[in-house]
Amino acid sequence: MNREEYKEKYYPPFILGSAYVIAKNSIEKLIKSAYETPFFPLEDVFTTGIVRKKAGVSFKNIERTYFGTTATKSFYKGKVIFLVGLTPKKRKLIWNRLKSEKKGYI
Repeated sequence: MNREEYKEKYYPPFILGSAYVIAKNSIEKLIKSAYETPFFPLEDVFTTGIVRKKAGVSFKNIERTYFGTTATKSFYKGKVIFLVGLTPKKRKLIWNRLKSEKKGYI
């Protein structure tokens, strides 16, 4: 990255990762801000840093993630909030188990 592409000394705080959860009331603000912001090639910095800051949206890091294709006991006990890389069939099985164990809380 050179100074012509990004003039600031540092990137704004951003989220590095393969997934993040966005509150519904923040989506419109982020989209509007993205259209008004020049393209930046590092998508995590662009989306969760530059655009987020311009939109006035805050973020909170959540440490409860698991990157795998197997739902563990920690997931079912609520210690992990999401899984990635699941097939549609596996997602449906996990969803049905969560619904039956949480008895309507999801």
